[in-house]
Order: sequence, then structure tokens, then C-alpha cells
Amino acid sequence: MSRRTISHRRLKKNSIGDLRDRIILKIRAINAPLFSTANFHQQFTIIKTAWAKVETPSYAGSGENKFNDVALASAITHVFTIRYDADNVITAEAFVEWEDNHYRILKTINPEERNEYQELRCQLLGDKDLEANQ
Repeated sequence: MSRRTISHRRLKKNSIGDLRDRIILKIRAINAPLFSTANFHQQFTIIKTAWAKVETPSYAGSGENKFNDVALASAITHVFTIRYDADNVITAEAFVEWEDNHYRILKTINPEERNEYQELRCQLLGDKDLEANQ
């Protein structure tokens, strides 16, 4: 009787068809304030545009940590999955623009170190304190 070996391949979690949202990856530069003003100016420079799979995490621990309606720690609000690009490896210093919103990249992950996809775990930029808008 012959013996067969079974290869344990990983299940394909992403496919090219899942990447259906267009995002823009940018780097931010902060310019000094003008004379007699105290406001710094942000300037975003486009690194590249990419197709992405956009997810809003709903698993435990992914939401905001709040105490008395004030966010305490950085929470992941969106996960953008893009194709891995060896020429333009995205780091946590970059920002994502999607649907006219900017997202701060908190963490980048190369799933299983296969250089196929790159997950960008991001947080929506904006006010975290609910009373700041009142």
C-alpha cells in the first residue's frame, strides 16, 4: 500500500475581486506657522493609489475604549487590505485617504510573511473627545 502525504495549504482569505475600493496613500509634512499665528499647516503628498478591501472590525477589543464617553486609547476603526508592493512598502508613518476621510495607520501587517497582501490597521483622524464638537 502506498502512502500519500497531504500538504496543508492555507485557505485563501483574500482574492483580487475583494479589492474593490480605491484608496490613496499619503505622507504628511507639517509646516511651521506663519508669522504672528500659532497654527501649524499639514500638507499631504501622495505616495500611490491602490485598490483595497475595506473592513470595519467588529471583533471583541477592536472598538474604542471609552470611560465617561471619552476615548482612552487608540482603537482600530478600519482595516485596509492592499496588494503587497516591494517597491512601496507602507509604514505607520503614512496616511490613508478613503471617501474624503484621512486615516492614521497604527499598524501594518504582512499576513504569514508571504508578501502577497498588506493589512493596514487604521484609525479615523478627527476629534476623539465628544465634547470637542459642542
